[in-house]
Amino acid sequence: MIQSAGTILVGSGAKHKKTKANLEQLKAKDNQLVRGRFHWHEYPGGVFSFVYKKYKGDPVVRYDLKDGEVYELPFGVAKHLNNDVGRWEHSYLLDKDGKPSKMASSRVRRVQFESLEFMDIEDIGPRQIEEVKIEDLPPLKD
Repeated sequence: MIQSAGTILVGSGAKHKKTKANLEQLKAKDNQLVRGRFHWHEYPGGVFSFVYKKYKGDPVVRYDLKDGEVYELPFGVAKHLNNDVGRWEHSYLLDKDGKPSKMASSRVRRVQFESLEFMDIEDIGPRQIEEVKIEDLPPLKD
């Protein structure tokens, strides 16, 4: 959630007026329990541990999720797992002389919470990630 003057930006750019009623409505939606299967793509069979707190006044909650297990989690935690837990993968592109000239980046999902009930794909699915390119990198040193 990004806050700016007069608006709260949630998810993929949806704008809501910054009011206490809307904030309470968003908080209530994020606290609804959803059932799903947790997947940890980097360490199959492992236990993924993290702490989560989104709203002021909420307690910090620790989660220990085992790959492949079914859980009931708050909707906000499920969105966080699907949208925010990832890493950037970098690659260097070489020009015709063999020198790095551009760097391309893509986001790789580390974990996934697969819904076992109906959910709005727009709310729970992965964000659209645009490719980032940086041109004219200095040559790599050996």
